[in-house]
Amino acid sequence: LAPVNPPEDFVREEQTRERRFFRSTGFPKLDAAPFAPIALNFSETPATLRRPAPAPGEDDRTGFAPRAAEVPGPNAAADGPLLAGVRVVDLGVGAVGPEACWALAELGAEVIKIESRANLDFLRAVSLEPGAVNRSWTFNTECRGQKSVCLDLRSARGREIALELCRRADVIVENNRGGVCEKWGLDYESVRRVNPRVIYVQSQGFGEGGPLGHAQAFGPLNSSFSGVNWVWNHPQAPYPAGSSLNHPDHIASKLAALGVFAALEHRRRAGVGQRIEMAQTEAAAFLLGELYLEGPCTGRPARQRGNAVDWAVPHGGYRCE
Repeated sequence: LAPVNPPEDFVREEQTRERRFFRSTGFPKLDAAPFAPIALNFSETPATLRRPAPAPGEDDRTGFAPRAAEVPGPNAAADGPLLAGVRVVDLGVGAVGPEACWALAELGAEVIKIESRANLDFLRAVSLEPGAVNRSWTFNTECRGQKSVCLDLRSARGREIALELCRRADVIVENNRGGVCEKWGLDYESVRRVNPRVIYVQSQGFGEGGPLGHAQAFGPLNSSFSGVNWVWNHPQAPYPAGSSLNHPDHIASKLAALGVFAALEHRRRAGVGQRIEMAQTEAAAFLLGELYLEGPCTGRPARQRGNAVDWAVPHGGYRCE
């Protein structure tokens, strides 16, 4: 369960405040308004807000830094897959972790998904053929391009093999309920002890820490908690949520893959790995940041818009005759 929050209530939620997601920038016209930064928390290279967006016509003429000639993958060639030679271990379930790994596989990485027959990825059960766990189109889509190994992580031997796979990996991705990987001995600190250069992506619905750090979550709950489902509704609707889509899943997965690219490049330059932590609620908020600024900056709180948008006319659903 999760509340269907208006955007301003997400800002005030104890979980949001304890994680210190929103930033007070002091930028012109923003002052202390809650700014939603990128939802990726890098342990070695944290993102910073150094300056506001340039004003129309402003140009500091510094340009972009020269592009490095090298590519991230150790075996990648200029005309080959970008991530050739990169090994990824997928400890995830459902959409966020596996879909991030699918994106990495599409770019040439070797991805190994650790599964268990005793505790199947729940997407394997989403099928028109009950019991046909290998013919679930949702699972097969999210996990496309991945290899699979079945391990019983309840056993010491299963956990030993999984840790050995993690020791030989470049990237680990997990999106289990908070505390699960720690119980397996496959959390970031445990893996880093045997693989100091590892890049470890960790994504929970409400993020690490806070009162909801170990709470179960899935896409529609994350959308509701962050304010998205409240905004995507009609003002006169008899129900509070306008959508039940698993919206943040597919944003969070792509952001996670983006974080891996950045961390691989940092490792190429500095020789060190790092952890990337991301709350899926904050991934949803990151791409709708103007909703949280609207009230503090204009004095008019964000409103439910239905199918309308303020910057496009006409825009909506219209009856045809």
